[in-house]
Amino acid sequence: MKPFICKKFDVENPDETMVFGKTRHVVFDLAASNVFLVGLRGSGKTTLARKVADKLDASFVDTDSLVARKAGATIREIIEEKGWETFRKLETDVLRDVCSNRGQIVATGGGIVLAPENRDLLQKNGTTFYLMGNPPLLASRMEQDNATAEQRPPFSDNPLQEELSELLWEREPLYMMVAAHTLQAEKSVEDLVRDVIAALWPEKPERYRLEENT
Repeated sequence: MKPFICKKFDVENPDETMVFGKTRHVVFDLAASNVFLVGLRGSGKTTLARKVADKLDASFVDTDSLVARKAGATIREIIEEKGWETFRKLETDVLRDVCSNRGQIVATGGGIVLAPENRDLLQKNGTTFYLMGNPPLLASRMEQDNATAEQRPPFSDNPLQEELSELLWEREPLYMMVAAHTLQAEKSVEDLVRDVIAALWPEKPERYRLEENT
């Protein structure tokens, strides 16, 4: 594993890197846009997207689930039977369909940023958050999640943490390219929901308050 990749994520105070915008903020209108979450497997995109959607009374979408539904097979089955190229084409088809609608909180597959068309769709159809996590954290989560092994094949024969480091090296520039904000995956889901809302509506942080039952 490349040590310098892990070192990149050693943050003394995660709150200082809670979220950031790389462009001048404009008032976000969920009814006319979407929120996309990108990041590696295990970063918590699906869980966070579902929580944010519940909080904002918005539609929750998971592109991996839509790909599996469209193919009538798990992602692992699609890839093992038809290959990565077929899976990536289905992923783009699904994202294109998703982007024809608005008012959605969308969890995307870890490799969705690899295709230029997908990056263009993300940038033109909503605000994207990069859920950033270091390889040891993501590997630990994935090892505890049986669904990961059952539904998604490994990318290589390398140890999981090394595989994630390689993927991060390849994909992080693309995540940063499409993302308007970053989030720290090690934070609690409740804190991350607050971070998303604060990033979307910084001028009115009280607009959406998290209740005890969210």
